[in-house]
Amino acid sequence: MRTLLLLTFLGGIATMSHAQNITAYRYWFDDDAGALVNVAVTAGQQFTLNTDLAAAAAGDGYNRITLQTQDDLGVWSVPLTKVFHRQGGDLTAWQYWFDDNISTEQTVNVPATSTLDVVTNIDCSALPTGSHLITWRDRDQIGYWSVPLTTEFSFTVGLQELPGVQSVLLFPNPAASELWLRIDASTDQDLSAEVLDASGRVVKQAPRIAVSSSSTIALDLSGLANGPYQVRIAGEQGIKCLPFFKQQ
Repeated sequence: MRTLLLLTFLGGIATMSHAQNITAYRYWFDDDAGALVNVAVTAGQQFTLNTDLAAAAAGDGYNRITLQTQDDLGVWSVPLTKVFHRQGGDLTAWQYWFDDNISTEQTVNVPATSTLDVVTNIDCSALPTGSHLITWRDRDQIGYWSVPLTTEFSFTVGLQELPGVQSVLLFPNPAASELWLRIDASTDQDLSAEVLDASGRVVKQAPRIAVSSSSTIALDLSGLANGPYQVRIAGEQGIKCLPFFKQQ
């Protein structure tokens, strides 16, 4: 029997029953509440679930699991649903599209694999300068698609302020602990990158960036307060500033 390991899945649900003790939990797969499983637990106000749950009822590929807790008055909490991937359906493709326009999707088939790490260049040449959304998902061997993940990025083409620099990609935006910067250039470039706060004060300094054709670096944003910032990229012949927002 295959199992699904759920770690501290119900950590937040216990807080719903403020003064009551948690006495049981129940779960079911793929919205089939008729096949739910009830489990009694030792009564307590704090409840953390860290166990293997039998997942034989779930098919290979992507599935949903829903959990509830019950207090000593017999009241059930609001259901909490999560998506998980059951082994047996290896990943066979990934797909992306821009700006919520799924008609522009691009699908990339890959040899069947249980783990998919995508590190690649994605063509943004058809996009205008500015902020954009990219959405990504993957498909398993059964043909099920994962839940789409969307992030925002900034794209700038043909920088007149920095001769020889063809494009600059800033992502994600808003950013949390790291901001990635990709620079494509037609000529060799020796650039600097700084993070400026809203007052124009330099709050982060990156190492020099040597670009022969393309270079990608990560800017550490740890320690910065939430709010608006700019990345200032400077070369021998010019300067370009790109805005972003820091948000935990």
